[in-house]
Amino acid sequence: MSIGPKAAAVIDLAHDLEALSGAAEYDAQAARLLGGVLPADEIIWARVDFIAGTAIVRGATPEVNGVRAAGLARFGHTHQGVRSYEQSPTDRSPRRMSDVASQEQWHATALYQEVYRELGRAHQLGLMTRMAALGIGEGWTFTRTGSDFTDRELEVAQRVLPVLIALEARRPVVQAQPSATVKPRELVLLTHLAEGHTARSIGHRMGITERTVRKHLGDLYVVLRCNDRLVAVQRAKDLGLLPR
Repeated sequence: MSIGPKAAAVIDLAHDLEALSGAAEYDAQAARLLGGVLPADEIIWARVDFIAGTAIVRGATPEVNGVRAAGLARFGHTHQGVRSYEQSPTDRSPRRMSDVASQEQWHATALYQEVYRELGRAHQLGLMTRMAALGIGEGWTFTRTGSDFTDRELEVAQRVLPVLIALEARRPVVQAQPSATVKPRELVLLTHLAEGHTARSIGHRMGITERTVRKHLGDLYVVLRCNDRLVAVQRAKDLGLLPR
């Protein structure tokens, strides 16, 4: 008996993901492979612990991962998709944002305003792969501008989910590092700081005044408990906010 193209694509995806030799390769390649089956502008894996106020994100560039992690740690509890999983913890079926909230409701959340507004009218599809307890879980988020995810793509996501659950169940739980106290915009500034840019150069890159940059730096020094930019960068790396 022949199988349909959607099932064949998921089988190929399962083989490709299982062939990844280690955790580092899985983290580097999984988002790319998933994008071949469920195209999106951004695909990230995240582990959140809203009780501890922590999050870790993989799948994009280090800077984007850090911004998303900081935003999820602070505002992820306002995400309607996350709330729907918490309300039905035994139901891990994929959720489109449009299935649980209107665009107006989604755009009104602090998470969208602080983290996702830059993408425009973002549509999302979530796949929950592990839920340790209420407020603690792991999963994938597919974000797309333009058109929403279709019913057919939702069906594909239903087929992909068991594959991800099975593969990621073999992986150890990743402990998130504290990031809730650093705002996404401050994290961008911190990234430029780590690259060696001056306050004037950072202001030019971010479209803000040098005075505003110094104000943000002062706030960061308080959060990171230091008064020196080199120490601030090192402590941010120790906390997992910046790549080593």
